[in-house]
Amino acid sequence: IYKRWGFDTNRFITIYSPFKFEKKLRTRRTKKNLVLYVGGPYEAKGFYELLEAARLVKNKKLKFNFIGIGEPLEKVQNFVKENKLNIKFIKKLSHEQLLKYYKKASVLIHPSIWPEPFSRVWIEALEYNIPIISADNPVALEILKGGALFYRRGHPEELAEKIDGFFSKKKRLNSSKIKKRLFSNKPVDKLIELYNRNV
Repeated sequence: IYKRWGFDTNRFITIYSPFKFEKKLRTRRTKKNLVLYVGGPYEAKGFYELLEAARLVKNKKLKFNFIGIGEPLEKVQNFVKENKLNIKFIKKLSHEQLLKYYKKASVLIHPSIWPEPFSRVWIEALEYNIPIISADNPVALEILKGGALFYRRGHPEELAEKIDGFFSKKKRLNSSKIKKRLFSNKPVDKLIELYNRNV
C-alpha cells in the first residue's frame, strides 16, 4: 500500500511486537499424527479450507483438533460424518487450558485467508517448538519465512500435500531462524533509538 502511494520502502524499518517470553523456551510432548488448528469457524480464517484438506489427506491415521469451534454448524457435522474424518471440535479455551493441546500437537495449521496483522497463535506454537504449516498470506510470509511450510490460499489440495509431506518426513522444519528474528530483538530499544535519532 505504501509503495503504491509513492513512499520509499527502502527507508522503512520493521519493528516487531514486544513479547514476554522465557529465556529457555518450553519443551513439549508430541503425540503422533495430531494436527492442531486454533481459531474460529470462519471462512476468512481458512476453517473450511482446512476441513477440505482433512478430507483430501492420504494419511488416514491423522487426528485433527479444531479448537475455538464449540458446536459446529450442521453442514460441518454432516461433512465430517459423511467423509469419516477424525476431527474433534473443542470450544474456546482459556490460555491455561489451551497449553495442554499445544504440548500434544505434532504440527499447527494456520490457514488464514485474510492477512492477519500478527497472530498470537504463531508465538504460542513457537514457544512449544511446534512446526507450522501456513497459508501464503503476506504477513505470514514475512513473519514465518525460513521456518514454516506454505501453501497457496484457495488450494486445499496443496495444504493436504503439505500435511502428508510433513508426516511422511519429506518436509522438515526448523523454526530457529524465526525465533531468533522475533525473540532476540528488543523492539522497545529500537523504538527509543529511532525516536532519539529523529528528534
